[in-house]
Amino acid sequence: MDNRRLLYRHTFPPGTRPSVELVLPAGQKSIRGEAIDLSVGGVRVELADPTVPLRTGDRLVAALTRRLSNRVDLQLSAVSAIVYVETCNNLRYCGVRFLPSVDPLSNETREATLWRFLLNEQRATLQRRRHLRG
Repeated sequence: MDNRRLLYRHTFPPGTRPSVELVLPAGQKSIRGEAIDLSVGGVRVELADPTVPLRTGDRLVAALTRRLSNRVDLQLSAVSAIVYVETCNNLRYCGVRFLPSVDPLSNETREATLWRFLLNEQRATLQRRRHLRG
């Protein structure tokens, strides 16, 4: 099977997943969920409410936050688009692609923040694996 993704994608184990708030335009209610996996280009979200009406192509702001041990290690908001919505085993997921900003510096800052976070996550995962192997 081909890996069609061009960017590294980190999968979060339960208990370490960032919270996600998808904020729809025009005062609609926001949608909450958890990040299943994350890359510099987007995030896969497990939606807290499987009945939420999301459609491919919807534009929104995706806000990701993760707090561990009384500290925030990720806080990011990005204008985004829904690229797919699927239901599996009574759980609802959506793919969110981060859209480029008109400001190149904002894009660079977002990408640097995500790369730093993803590299730290990858390092922590490798350390946990080594520890389990003893």
